[in-house]
Amino acid sequence: MATDSNGLRQIMVHNGDSAKKIWITEFGAPTGGPGPISTIGNPNLNAKPYVVDEALQAKILGDAIRLYQSYDWVGPFFVYSYQDAGIDKSTNENFFGLVRADGTHKPAYDVFKQAAAAPQAP
Repeated sequence: MATDSNGLRQIMVHNGDSAKKIWITEFGAPTGGPGPISTIGNPNLNAKPYVVDEALQAKILGDAIRLYQSYDWVGPFFVYSYQDAGIDKSTNENFFGLVRADGTHKPAYDVFKQAAAAPQAP
């Protein structure tokens, strides 16, 4: 989005839209569902996973927040979603939350909480 010469930000700048903010929406990684799982130690990329373990979800969110905070041209950052929608593992849609379906916090919750509490640059 930002580093490629054909990236969204560069296209906006080239077309006079540099004052507009890019919003980060529906950002997340599912921690359950069908298919292979990716972990920090085993990305399992050959299996094309679409599920991560909770530690990798937290790392992905933390990396994204740090990158987000380094740009002055981004708008709001929306995480998808606050709480898991359910426990049925036939779909990964149930597992994008920062909080499990039973209300307990995943590690990503603490990453988000720390970022929300940190002082923001003017």
